Amino acid sequence: MQRAIVIGASGGVGAAITIAIVIATALASRCAEVTGLSRAKDGLDVTDVRSTSSTGTA
Repeated sequence: MQRAIVIGASGGVGAAITIAIVIATALASRCAEVTGLSRAKDGLDVTDVRSTSSTGTA
């Protein structure tokens, strides 16, 4: 299984990238797990170790 993490997924570009990954893997008949993280929805701050640890990205 392929996995992708998109940081900034609540914004326009991040949301578009998330959708593009899902569509591309579906067209290639591959199973993919796409996780979208953002500061607005998940409280992710890549400059704060505690923030990245709590979201499982550290």
